Formats: sequence, structure tokens, C-alpha cells
Amino acid sequence: MKTTTCALALSLGLAVASNAALSLTNGDFSSDTSNWNSEFGTSPDGWFSSLASTNTNGNYGEAMTGGGGSNNNFTYGTGRVAALKQVSGNYYQQTIGLVGEQTGVQVDFLGGYRAHSSYSTAARNISIEVSLWDATLNVELASTTIDYAYLAAGNALAAESKVLTYTSANGANDLALRFTNVSANPSGANPNTALIDGVSITAVPEPSSAALLGLGGLALILRRRK
Repeated sequence: MKTTTCALALSLGLAVASNAALSLTNGDFSSDTSNWNSEFGTSPDGWFSSLASTNTNGNYGEAMTGGGGSNNNFTYGTGRVAALKQVSGNYYQQTIGLVGEQTGVQVDFLGGYRAHSSYSTAARNISIEVSLWDATLNVELASTTIDYAYLAAGNALAAESKVLTYTSANGANDLALRFTNVSANPSGANPNTALIDGVSITAVPEPSSAALLGLGGLALILRRRK
């Protein structure tokens, strides 16, 4: 009985662990082996930029130094963030695992906008869409949108945590995480530049796996009582 109970608990644990096989690299955008800080023809390490080869209005890296000129009035520390200009359909994307390994992903990140003194406050409002895609079929599985209104007092990035749940029959395909600037743009491409940083992901077990985990824990408790 003891051997059977332990085997059951171990198998349940392995089932849940396999459900959590996600991987994301360079979530803080600090790794830069491709001179990504230039907005022309490059992408951040580990990420794909949909505008990397356009040579105009591309995504780029923004160096955070706690200050700068009138167009770079950053107030939230040092390092590097990913910037997305407001160009139709532009995004950053990274493959993070297999579509069929889980039915939910928690995405944590910092989001906001780039201060730009040359434009009106109306032009600075930002909307960032966070989405999961079947990278093989290029089909969106789940998404959510976060809106950021311009604040004259500063432009510190806001901490966000979103859980995206999905269903898919294509369990052998790659799952991709995508960030898109979907801002309404009244004044051209430059004013509505979105910023993202500190991206991390966590697998959210499907309900059946969570139930199995509970049964495994119950089995261990019963074994100890005996």
C-alpha cells in the first residue's frame, strides 16, 4: 500500500510538473549581443521584432539612465527597456513552450509609455496588448489589453499581472508570447511609443491537473496517518 501510494503521488507530481514546462529568456531586455539599442534591423536577444528589418519606425531598446533630454524624461531607474513604436501590427514575440502543455499562462511585466515633449498629452495615451499565439499556425489563442493614460507627474512603469487562458487542439505546436502596441494614434507614429520591461511567465495548471495534485497530496496525508 505504501509503495502504491508513493508511486501515485510521484506520478501526479510529474504530470503537473510537465504541465509547467515554460521558458522565457531575456525578460528584462538587458542582454544585448546584437546592438539592439539601434532601432534599425535588430531585435533584443531571445525576442523577435516584427519591425526589425523595416529600417524605419522600428522597435528598439531604450536605455534607462534616470534622466535625459526633454524627450527622455525617465524617472524609474537604470537598465534597458523594450520600446514599441505605434506602427500598425508591430510587436515583440518569443516562443515559450508547447501549446498543449498548459491551458493558462500568468504574464507579469512592467508597462507604460515613452515621454515625448513634442506632442500633446492626448497623443501620449498607450494601449499594450498581451497575447498568446500558436506560433506554428500564427493564430491568436488569448489576449488582454492594458490602457495607460498620460500622467504629467511622471512616467514610471506600472506593474502588471495578467492570466491568459486558452484552448487548443494543436498540442505539438509552439506557444508564443506577444506584446503589441495597439494605441489609437492621432498624431503619427512617434508619440505613442509603448515601453515594456521585467517580463516573466508562470504556467497555470489546467483544472484537471490541479485536481490531480490535490489527490496526490491527500494520498500522502493518508499514508502518513497510517
